[in-house]
Amino acid sequence: MNFHHSFSTYELGIDSSQGSSYGCFQLNGVDEEETLYDLVYYPDSGQIIQMVSRSLIPSRIRNLRRLLLSTREIVIDVVDAATPNFVYRHTRTGSTAPGRAYNQIYRHMTAAGLVTHATLRYEALPAEKTIKRDIAQFTKRLRKEYPVLPYVAVPERGEQFGGFHWHCALPTFVEDSLIQNCWIRGSAHVTRMQDYDALLVLIKYFGKTFFLEPDERDFYHRYKKDKKTKIRKMRFEGLNQADVEMFLQLHTGSNSSTLTTKNQPNDWVVAIHNWKPEHLNQILL
Repeated sequence: MNFHHSFSTYELGIDSSQGSSYGCFQLNGVDEEETLYDLVYYPDSGQIIQMVSRSLIPSRIRNLRRLLLSTREIVIDVVDAATPNFVYRHTRTGSTAPGRAYNQIYRHMTAAGLVTHATLRYEALPAEKTIKRDIAQFTKRLRKEYPVLPYVAVPERGEQFGGFHWHCALPTFVEDSLIQNCWIRGSAHVTRMQDYDALLVLIKYFGKTFFLEPDERDFYHRYKKDKKTKIRKMRFEGLNQADVEMFLQLHTGSNSSTLTTKNQPNDWVVAIHNWKPEHLNQILL
């Protein structure tokens, strides 16, 4: 049974007529006609996450995620029926970790303006245990020149020869010669993104290994980034559709794109709105 967005009028509880089994009960006094939304606003990253408002959803339904165990199939079926677009099982095809990791590097690279792409190659095949230490030493040398250094680094194994290398995104003020001197394990090839579309392509390239299964990845952690860069985040709750459209018009204008995720089991998210942040106009076309 699919309640669509009218799921806000239902909650799960103990069905006394059947002992300890769970059942769906309709709530009174809740408007089924108008759907309210919550917006998560990332001003530095140029992103707004639009999701169905959780203010109307009983906390007992949200807490039922804890009951999603393989031994509780009956409960899982009930939760699926009562909370569409919410349940996302952590199976081989259902983990949300790849998407969360991709969003992290997207927001980090756009907010910090990481438009310099350095491919750090090894002269000799390294031991896997030293890979993480190498990138840590590389960024440590860079911080001697730039104490505040935002970066994102993603490890990758070459498809042709199987050798490891790093893809590292750095700010535009880091010189090519400094990158070459700080990477002592081999060669460094540096390219700089010239426009916003090229930056988006680079972000997608960084995240291409994120969606591999855990046993197919060479590293447990998908990426490394600095811990000092703070991503501003604001949340607005209980907005109707007219309020959402007005908010988008004020903060994104016409230079925006929308990715609709309706009917996807993605934690209530119905749309993702992206646009080019103003601070990137100084370094990108």
